[in-house]
Amino acid sequence: MSAAATSHDRGASCAWRLAPWAAADVDLVPAVDPAAPLYWQRFRARLPVVIRGLTAEWRATSHWTFDELSARIGARRVPVVRVHDGLLGYAKHSGMDYDQQPFDTFARRIALGGSPEWFLQLNPDAHLPELVGDLDVPTYSRRAHWRDRMLTIAGTGTTTPIHRELPDNIFTVFCGEKEVALFAPSNSRNLYAFGPFSGVPHLSAVDPRSHDADRYPRLPRARPWRCRLRAGDALLIPRGWWHAVHTVEPSIALGSWWAVGVWSLLPRAATAYKRLFNIKT
Repeated sequence: MSAAATSHDRGASCAWRLAPWAAADVDLVPAVDPAAPLYWQRFRARLPVVIRGLTAEWRATSHWTFDELSARIGARRVPVVRVHDGLLGYAKHSGMDYDQQPFDTFARRIALGGSPEWFLQLNPDAHLPELVGDLDVPTYSRRAHWRDRMLTIAGTGTTTPIHRELPDNIFTVFCGEKEVALFAPSNSRNLYAFGPFSGVPHLSAVDPRSHDADRYPRLPRARPWRCRLRAGDALLIPRGWWHAVHTVEPSIALGSWWAVGVWSLLPRAATAYKRLFNIKT
């Protein structure tokens, strides 16, 4: 059985929590080996693909657990985003709703399950330099003109807003399980994206878990791609693709963004814009 077929078999029996307005027979993102030709074919075609074992040699894949990270980081205060009724909180003009908490206290609560009130999101290079040695830079992005990455820790039931990014992204799960729904860039109008001069032009106004037919009548036209990610899986999210992530069980993950050539100017400009207007993402 091929890796791509495995992805479809795995997804066929899932009860999807994201984009419930879509038909049950929506497209499933294929899963491939890092060396498989399909990986590079989909990358060139700007299509998502799940890559099994891409980070198998990284120390984070085998060592990042809630207990180990708590022991290494301790009570250092870290930035966390407030979770409102399972959805990450944000304001239309200022971005995400951040606070600070001791890491070990936060991680302990997430690992125990229950309804989470916070979601950790930070750049490990800036906030947790002792963890950087556990990570690597994938070969495809080592010569990129711009790179960034974000560590996330989420509790069961946490869901991100539907959002998109200017650079390409490899989203890797080191611990736990995630469900992801993705939408092609052509769906911006159907997803009711916020305006370019709002504080969150990269976000959709739609709750990815439900459909308000009166407010968002075009939403059913937005056809999602779906996948499940478990520890060791990585998802290629091409630039401009809308996506929402739901945490099925307590998880530790990493988003790694990169851009080449002229495309590297866009995330640099976006970063400068956010700093100028104090927008938090």
